[in-house]
Amino acid sequence: MLIQLLHRLINTILFNQEKSFDGCSLSGSSTALFSYKDPKVRRIIWDIKYRGNVELVNNAGLLLFQRLRELKMGSGAILSIILIPVPVSKKRLRQRGHNQADLLVKAILKHDTMNLFEYGGGAVVKIKDTISQKELSCEKRKQNLIGVFRISQPKKVRGRSVVVIDDVTTTGATFSEVTKVLRDAGACKVSTLVLAH
Repeated sequence: MLIQLLHRLINTILFNQEKSFDGCSLSGSSTALFSYKDPKVRRIIWDIKYRGNVELVNNAGLLLFQRLRELKMGSGAILSIILIPVPVSKKRLRQRGHNQADLLVKAILKHDTMNLFEYGGGAVVKIKDTISQKELSCEKRKQNLIGVFRISQPKKVRGRSVVVIDDVTTTGATFSEVTKVLRDAGACKVSTLVLAH
């Protein structure tokens, strides 16, 4: 049932804006496929995030791949683009048993028969656990994330175009911090793509 729902929602692709999710600054383009305000979308995200629903992940990966392919073809980039899942802390990984962003990146790559994209899992790591971002203001979210991400593979991202992938974003604070460390490591372009905003 959720799979059919996901396919019906395809026509609601609604967000492709430069530099901002609710006022938190980003560099590069930011794209979300769906509105998180839709209760059906929230249910799909919940099933992916907390249950690791493989069928939903694979279908969401296809939708994300199709959008990425459109963006890649319009960009003129020659090298493959590195897809980086937003990392979770070791504690969160133990609790959930998976990183939903990593599952989405791997699902995207299953559909990439032309090798347009490259797996970048592990290039950015979350070095400390943080309190949940859910109830925090944009400013408090930024403060909560200062210094929690680190580049573990700088050579992989230096001089390359990168797309950071996650399931959902609200203010963009996480993307802003991940983008900052990628830019500091020499990534030439950093964009973000999520299922929902």
